[in-house]
Amino acid sequence: HRDAVRLRFDVQAEGGALLPEPGDHVAAPSPSTVPARRPWSRRIVRPITQLTTTALNIAAGRHEVCTVSSGSDEVATLATAFNAMTAQLARAQAGLEERVQERTESLLTSEARWKFALEGAGDGVWDWNLETGQITFSQRYFEMLGYPEGADWNSLEDWKSHVAPEEMQHAMTALEAYLDGNSPAYATEYRMRCNDGSWKWILARGKVVARAEDGRPRRMIGTHADITERKQILAALQESETRYRSIFENAYTCMASTDANRCLVDFNEAFRSLLGYEAKTLRGMNIEDLTHPDDREQEQAYFAEIHAGQRHHYRIEKRYRSCTGQNLWVDVSVAVIRDSQGQVQHFVAVVYDITQRRTAEDKLNLMAQVFTSS
Repeated sequence: HRDAVRLRFDVQAEGGALLPEPGDHVAAPSPSTVPARRPWSRRIVRPITQLTTTALNIAAGRHEVCTVSSGSDEVATLATAFNAMTAQLARAQAGLEERVQERTESLLTSEARWKFALEGAGDGVWDWNLETGQITFSQRYFEMLGYPEGADWNSLEDWKSHVAPEEMQHAMTALEAYLDGNSPAYATEYRMRCNDGSWKWILARGKVVARAEDGRPRRMIGTHADITERKQILAALQESETRYRSIFENAYTCMASTDANRCLVDFNEAFRSLLGYEAKTLRGMNIEDLTHPDDREQEQAYFAEIHAGQRHHYRIEKRYRSCTGQNLWVDVSVAVIRDSQGQVQHFVAVVYDITQRRTAEDKLNLMAQVFTSS
């Protein structure tokens, strides 16, 4: 760097010293200002003065060729080597400037591409200079909230003024934890006020892309995604789940669900009470282990058809064995739940206790047999 270059020649000659200072544009002294010297002194001092002048001008950023008007062969050789070094330095600087320009253009192009890609995905982009406090928001960012492009937002305070007050502490805690290095990533959700006064749920994500030498964050870039619809769907599902859970838990009808291998994962109190097991014991048990050995074959056939994609539900009358060993006749309706690829996720069963009906039927059949035989 030319500011770091300090080059100085001290030439002591008869009648005084010639001491050029760094940074000055030094011109060779005119003959009238130089005291009379011996011829051999002039042949040495003048070429060195010319070399000194050229060196100081190069240090100031002015590349030029040194022409030595006279002097010894050694001085001429020095001047030739000096000029070669100067030419090489000029070429290196030109190459460096070209590479810096290319790199700058490449970075600008790359930044434009990722911003375009993010906005193309529907996300708004923000770019925060933590040293100046200025934040640049993209056009899509403003569109998302119903503001015209170039709205007067350019600071953290502008952003804060649009975040829901009850979620401000949560949003700032997440941001500060990331900037302080206490969180590996910045991603948080909160509501922001739109131009028309409505509220939208925003998923904010960001990353520090530049730090100072002491590690302090200097620049942070991030995105805002509108997740309002997703939040509404989740809220509806939660409400539906609450209603389902209420029905499931309080129904007099026995209800249960199993995984793809028919191991119990959930059941209501009516189902547990029917079999008499404690909940912690019943959960995880396989339905086949609860089924009477003589009734397993038919259900296994249904199970195989479901996994082969040939059946989506079935109904069967069979016997469960309670925790006391009692045989309980049940009417079971089973439906299969599949994922988007058609693979079995779990089964849902509605179970009716028909023990009394089957006992009555057995008695009637027995009476009929007695009547017929008599």
